[in-house]
Amino acid sequence: MARLKSDPVVQNYYKAMKLNAMDIQIKPLLNRNMVGRRLLGTSREMLYRMIVLSMIYRVDKDSKVLKRINDEISAV
Repeated sequence: MARLKSDPVVQNYYKAMKLNAMDIQIKPLLNRNMVGRRLLGTSREMLYRMIVLSMIYRVDKDSKVLKRINDEISAV
């Protein structure tokens, strides 16, 4: 957290993550979309969304982000 306040590189990285998190929250929830016998596309998108949202939640402790994480997990 200290580096987030003092390091401009970390600040830029955080801003980019925050923008990605806001973009995720606008998108519709994922659903179980099998292509043939595979869920690879859905799995990769879910992994991406969880990484971004969890990092932002870890810093901000925003209840909206936590709700979105829960909604995404429940939907898939």
